[in-house]
Amino acid sequence: MAETTMVITSQGLQFSLPQIYAFACLETQQTQQQSYQSFRSCLYGQQTQVKLRALGGEVVIACNQQNINESLYQLQALQVK
Repeated sequence: MAETTMVITSQGLQFSLPQIYAFACLETQQTQQQSYQSFRSCLYGQQTQVKLRALGGEVVIACNQQNINESLYQLQALQVK
């Protein structure tokens, strides 16, 4: 199983999907929280990626564990080409 501690590295914020979901739920403190499945779909939906790119960021796979819930992801600045 992959290490799942959210950490800030020189490349960006690394996290697992369950961790970023738990963080979002704690931060919003809503009584009617979005389901994990819905959150996961929205995170990788086209509109989320478009908005992130407009802000100069992107989410990439940092460590693929062949399981979406165990893999580590990274929020990072767009690479300038």
